[in-house]
Amino acid sequence: MTELFAEAHQSWNLTKLYRDIAVIKGLPMTDWEKTCLRGLLCRYSPKTIASKTYWTGSSLRTELSRRLYPCIANLTNKERVVWHKIADDLAQMGYENLNKLKQDIAQASSIDQVLTVSEIINTITGLKDSNAKVVADPNVIAITTKTIQKAHQLNRSKDYPAALECYHLALQSSASLDINILINMARCYDRLKKYSDSLAICYFALNFVDGSAQPASDKCKIYNFIAGVFHELAISHRDKAYLNTAIDYYQRAATNNPDDILPIWNQVDIILHFVKEKILDEGEERELFLKIAYKRMELLLTVDRQSNIYLQYRVQVLTDMQSAFAGLGSFWQKQYYRFRSLDVL
Repeated sequence: MTELFAEAHQSWNLTKLYRDIAVIKGLPMTDWEKTCLRGLLCRYSPKTIASKTYWTGSSLRTELSRRLYPCIANLTNKERVVWHKIADDLAQMGYENLNKLKQDIAQASSIDQVLTVSEIINTITGLKDSNAKVVADPNVIAITTKTIQKAHQLNRSKDYPAALECYHLALQSSASLDINILINMARCYDRLKKYSDSLAICYFALNFVDGSAQPASDKCKIYNFIAGVFHELAISHRDKAYLNTAIDYYQRAATNNPDDILPIWNQVDIILHFVKEKILDEGEERELFLKIAYKRMELLLTVDRQSNIYLQYRVQVLTDMQSAFAGLGSFWQKQYYRFRSLDVL
């Protein structure tokens, strides 16, 4: 029978932890207690552990409070044990196997298989279950930072499977969900042409962000990335359904962050590409999409020209406009000059 929450063995010195808890109890730990402990170390909630062990949530919480939490309180010198802080408290007591984590990072570049999305979602679920801001061990923070740097390096060298492994290691050692890590993982899948996997991570991340304390800018990042995936698919497949989806997500990003000119401009850019390539039906359909492009162009002229994001991307948008408007007549050339003539405040 497969051992539940076996991934805890990778990052925790379970032999020592089982032994120390047994000493406090005065009895060896039962298999059920070990299973629950591994689940908590993987940051699963008691509710999730109950569902995987076929217990009711209330019964499992009662037994944890009676049999396991007092031992953990004794080990960590805490008056009260909170399930989502157990992993961090035990890490501070030295039970986390940091050497194993370092070894995993060093070996990541030699991995051939691509990490599965289900593994990533399980990690996100564990972080979502904790749903609390915790202070991580400084040593873990340092290792997480190095892991992310290693992942970026692998990403730049186009070793996307190894980059995914490193990003996943960083995610597992984080005290809370880092949306930037998830987007980088989604980007790796995108570059591997695994679009469904890339989108699955983003949709799951959106589900996490909704109703959480994550900043609104995180949601914008996800919207922009999803829109970018559909933008790429729309152009490569000449598909109007993908076009509509790309526009929808770009608009969600623009609505959540009105100062960001990129999602506004990208809607104009993709529509004009479809016009140039004559993918849109002549007549009503073409005019409908052009009206959207006109409106977004007008919106570009009203954004806050003092915002950092406007200053950052203004030159890029102007360059893209020259290419996008080429061959489309005087109307679009005028739009280019209107945008270029705006003073940077």
